[in-house]
Amino acid sequence: MATPKCPKCDHTTFQVTVNSPSKSNFKLQLIHCASCGCVVGTQEYYNSGALIFELAKKLNIKLT
Repeated sequence: MATPKCPKCDHTTFQVTVNSPSKSNFKLQLIHCASCGCVVGTQEYYNSGALIFELAKKLNIKLT
């Protein structure tokens, strides 16, 4: 399998930081190059599947 590289500086080390887009009320996880900071991807801050499972549990709905 190929090693992922930063599209800007070709480094192969990445980090995740949490940030809120301006004028928003939600958070995102930003995946960025540890060397130059170039953002290469985003993820939701909260795990939607886990939130749905917890909500169903509190409402006594069996999901399995």
